[in-house]
Amino acid sequence: MAQNTDGTEALAAPHVCPDKRFTLVFDGYLLNTPELRADLSSHNQVCRDMSDAEVVLQGFRKWGEALFPKLEGEFSFVIWDAAKRRIICARDHFGMRPLTFHWDGRVLLVASDIAAIVAALDRKPEVNTGYLAEHLANEWYTQDETAWQGVMKLAPAHQLSLEIGDTKPRVRQYWQLPTEVSILYAREEEYFEHYREMLDDLVCRTSRTNRALAIEVSGGLDSSAIFCLADRAIKNGRLPAHSLHGFTLAGIEDDISDERQYSGAVAEHTGRVLAAAELFQPGLDWFLDQSASDATPPFPPNAVMNTGIHRAIRDANCRVALTGHGGDHWLNGGNNQLLEALSLHHWSAGLRSIAADRRDFGFSYAARKGVRQTAAWLLPESVKTAVKRITARDPDGPMADDLEANYWLSPSAQEDLAHRKDAYDRRLSNSSPSARQKIARWLDPYTVLAMEMVNLQSARHGFEYRHPMLSRRFMEFSTTTPEYLRRRGKLRKYIHREALKGILPETVRLRRDKAFFDTTFYDLHRATRLVCEKEMTMPPLSGLVSQNRVASLFNRHGKTDIDSGAIWELWGAFASATFALQSRDH
Repeated sequence: MAQNTDGTEALAAPHVCPDKRFTLVFDGYLLNTPELRADLSSHNQVCRDMSDAEVVLQGFRKWGEALFPKLEGEFSFVIWDAAKRRIICARDHFGMRPLTFHWDGRVLLVASDIAAIVAALDRKPEVNTGYLAEHLANEWYTQDETAWQGVMKLAPAHQLSLEIGDTKPRVRQYWQLPTEVSILYAREEEYFEHYREMLDDLVCRTSRTNRALAIEVSGGLDSSAIFCLADRAIKNGRLPAHSLHGFTLAGIEDDISDERQYSGAVAEHTGRVLAAAELFQPGLDWFLDQSASDATPPFPPNAVMNTGIHRAIRDANCRVALTGHGGDHWLNGGNNQLLEALSLHHWSAGLRSIAADRRDFGFSYAARKGVRQTAAWLLPESVKTAVKRITARDPDGPMADDLEANYWLSPSAQEDLAHRKDAYDRRLSNSSPSARQKIARWLDPYTVLAMEMVNLQSARHGFEYRHPMLSRRFMEFSTTTPEYLRRRGKLRKYIHREALKGILPETVRLRRDKAFFDTTFYDLHRATRLVCEKEMTMPPLSGLVSQNRVASLFNRHGKTDIDSGAIWELWGAFASATFALQSRDH
């Protein structure tokens, strides 16, 4: 979609209001459509059809930009105001639907994917080397940049506007994640009930489709919960979809990726068959083609391993698929449970946290943590700041892990990365430690990038993903309830496990392990190394890395596991090399 400053260009596939003033292009869906329709009706604002786009259009006619904080769902949209000769764009609270733009001082280009922007330009933009440095280091600080200079992403919970005569688009945030604990109950069981009812309602609201509903079921705690709740709802006549299909990944037998034991327990528990798809493990050419097609650095192997499931969903004629993405993000909890419990005067909860730490980590750990967090609660802020300065790691001292030093990056790339980190840290600096953890989860750039990858892949197969556990209401519940509900000693997702007793099979509810997909990377290491060795001798990568040190990175970490090794840094090197290769005109 493009709009000149003289207003001559038109938007594609428009949704137009009756008086022709507002034209809308909308991608996504809304969770709170019934409430918004009722609110509009109470103001005598009539919706002409049942689409979510119509609700957004009529809502904007009524409330203008004040509509944006009212919207819950996964969406991006563009509105053209013919009367004011103004364009307004907005993106959902967590960036689950992409929105990309480019402004050259005369023409504003807006699209749902980067490739459309690049294709509309007279020539390819320059490579954004600072953004590639983040890939190379596996350190993520920017939500609004792409690998192309001047091709920007609208950040989550932000809006953009441009009026005829403006010198540049105006971008501002329209929603802020709440971080203060405000949901407080006398008994833990009340939290469990609230959580269970909320998640059940979110599953139903995200299941709105006139086709069969698809759900990915890995066998993990989160996706299994989504499937079991949907199964219960459809049996009780409460699910908007008329039928339900489950899809699971077969994994590699006897490998850490194999979760069939758990997905089989879900199938037996619900009495439903789960269609199993093989792990998709393409060769290197697939990633090269994908990078060129999407005008992005190539997606990592574990981001495309579900391609077999995507094809099965398409072949089952489903247009909506639910996932459990978000549970790891918002349910794992932080490690400041005792400090928070003391601040809330929840003495019994604090004692339970200490007991759980002692049980799982030993007396010494529990005692140190108890003293440290109790002191943090009691000491005045000035003393705590001084203690932090004294105990901070010497920046010139030895690194605990050579990966932290990013030794394969050039000095200029390391300096650029440091500036980006400083800018990111400044966004968090005015928040309390507990609030900082919550906001950091929300601002996590890689999670937004992962959502964009998921969106592109599902769209390519003709369906859309929806994420109950990344909804605004789910996030707000997580950030406004005490941390000790999510983490007890080594046990993560405590509230989820307790709330879903009797709904999840016990084998799944009590599991402590998690599947990993390291093997999807290993078979590609030799081929990716060859690409790196060739491409990193040429600009722009020759100015970002030391070729010898990248070779050392492959030698030292080419076969270590996904948690302790450098899988992501190695893939970042290949992704940057591939992007640099395809960015050049041939």
